[in-house]
Amino acid sequence: MLDPLVGVGPLRFGMSPEEVKAALDGAIAYVSQGVEGELSWQRYDGSEVTAIYGEGQRLVAVAVDGRPG
Repeated sequence: MLDPLVGVGPLRFGMSPEEVKAALDGAIAYVSQGVEGELSWQRYDGSEVTAIYGEGQRLVAVAVDGRPG
């Protein structure tokens, strides 16, 4: 469920990586990339979700891969 400018599904913009993990029922980030002080992202196992973090490691965007399911 998309809630523009608020979040996607259980994820809310502004969440920390720990809060995102908890919202995804403890999903493990199996790919994590980025540059400190800039955007970074984590892809979560089993959820087909990539969380994109901005300044202060806060959630700023969510990418969902709809192909697997």
